[in-house]
Amino acid sequence: MENMSKLGPNIIKGTTWDEGGKTRIMQILISYGKHTVYSIQFVYAVNGKTLPSEIHGKPCGSKFDIVTFDDPEEYLTSLSGQYGIKKLNSITFGTNKTRYGPFGSTLKSSDPQFVYKFIPALSFGGFHGSVYKSCLCSIGVYVRPLGFIAEPEIEIDIGSDKGEDDESTSSRPMD
Repeated sequence: MENMSKLGPNIIKGTTWDEGGKTRIMQILISYGKHTVYSIQFVYAVNGKTLPSEIHGKPCGSKFDIVTFDDPEEYLTSLSGQYGIKKLNSITFGTNKTRYGPFGSTLKSSDPQFVYKFIPALSFGGFHGSVYKSCLCSIGVYVRPLGFIAEPEIEIDIGSDKGEDDESTSSRPMD
């Protein structure tokens, strides 16, 4: 993926999966239990179409939730959670409007935690992770630096050249 950085996870066991480049999330489907995230599936908007991902893990938990984003106004701003032994204990999604989760729960405060924040200098660029023994083992993200935002060029409309004072002079960004 051009101009993207792959972040995390530190723990990778089992079968890996990769959804880099898919940035517009419409829904997240999560199967989880008391201390385990069993499966996750994303539904993306790609080229004006709805595109569901593969199901990562086995949806066999005692709880199931569907998170629906207010697309296109709502977007992912953070991802956090906690790892257990060879599995993901919990996961939380933050958006510019609210927070969803945690799904699953923490076992011990000493278990490894992770937090990814998508600040103005970085842009969410997709997910990747792994599945081990039918459970979601790990999850990471792609980020894309936005770079410097250039000042728009200004076009000046000087109105008529009749020599009169014309207050219709305006400036506007070029398209």
